[in-house]
This record gives sequence, C-alpha cells and structure tokens, in this order.
Amino acid sequence: MPKGERFCGSTGVNDYWITNEGNNKLLITKSLKDVLVLKRLLPDWTLLTYNNEGVISKAFDTSFFETKVILYDNDKQGQNASKQLVEHIQGTSVFFDTSLPKDCYEIAVELGIDKLKNELNNLL
Repeated sequence: MPKGERFCGSTGVNDYWITNEGNNKLLITKSLKDVLVLKRLLPDWTLLTYNNEGVISKAFDTSFFETKVILYDNDKQGQNASKQLVEHIQGTSVFFDTSLPKDCYEIAVELGIDKLKNELNNLL
C-alpha cells in the first residue's frame, strides 16, 4: 500500500490483539489483518499481533505457551524485528518464501486462500 494511503493509529506499545485464546501454540503476526485472515485457518493456534513489527510488549505473557512462532514479513524490517522478538519470547521465526507476497493477507488476496493454507502447512 502506498505510504500516502496508510493510516495513523492511536495504539500504544502495550496494546495487542489476540484471538483463538486457550491453545498452547502461539503465532505472532505483524498486523491485525493477518490475524483476521488466519483466525479460521488456524483454529488450534492462539493468534497475537502487537502494534507493529517493531514493538516488543511486556503486557502479554507468552511463557505458558509450549510453541511460540513469529510470522512477520519476509523483508529486512520483518527479519530484524522477528530476530529481536525471538530472543525476547524464546520462540522461533518462520517466513514465507521470497517469491510470494510478503504477508498472510497479501497471499490470500493475490493468490487465494488455498495457496495460503498450503504455505502455512509447509511452515508450521
């Protein structure tokens, strides 16, 4: 999305969005739109997103999850942010192949939900 068409939010560093609570597997994505796309595809995963890729919030305790995976954009910013968050939560990072769009939402829109399901099955 062109920078001029982006919006400014009013969320803070301790704000987060979560869905599918009660599972012992946690998947952290970079945006609420990714969480909403993944909600029905991954019903056995708790899905979490912070304000953006650069946020490392202490407001949400991740310690009780057996599996902690970060799925950020496969670009320089996403890789750097993922590396920092992996260290903070003691989790792992996965990325979509660079031949694909950079996030869950874009893969679903550009290539279809079945392609996204297949890619998720390969990653997780």
